[in-house]
Amino acid sequence: MQKGDINKEPMDINELAQDVLASAQLDGCDGFDSVLDLGHDLPMVLANRIQVQRILNNLIRNGIEAARASGMPCESIMIRVKTAVEHGMAQVTIQDNGPGIDADMNDEVFKPFFTTKPHGIGMGLAVSDALAKANGGCLWVDQGGSPGATFHLALPFSS
Repeated sequence: MQKGDINKEPMDINELAQDVLASAQLDGCDGFDSVLDLGHDLPMVLANRIQVQRILNNLIRNGIEAARASGMPCESIMIRVKTAVEHGMAQVTIQDNGPGIDADMNDEVFKPFFTTKPHGIGMGLAVSDALAKANGGCLWVDQGGSPGATFHLALPFSS
């Protein structure tokens, strides 16, 4: 996937994060709690809206699915979505309270066909990583000392 092959446009990352979280709650992922922590006065991001939506949707759903697979009841699952300006870029952080990712697997999770799900094919994070890069951004995971997994998506501003 090449950066020049996609149609990028200015968009409000706060609005998109809010929409994706609401969609996950309405689209068969209901029953989980969520926290939306939107940064104030974030500049517009320059990216392909559909591709960024796909990344955020994948990260949220992965967190929910991992928590459910670990036996957590739906009402105990928490997804936190935070937006902020970090290092001159918009950053969206998706954090869940599921089983998390072993620290020794952090470098593996973005490789095609890597999965911890019994019925997963291991393409979601690989595709999300490629989409982030195609939009001039990056995607990474950290343990951060909290329960669950924390993923960060950084995207460039439009100007």
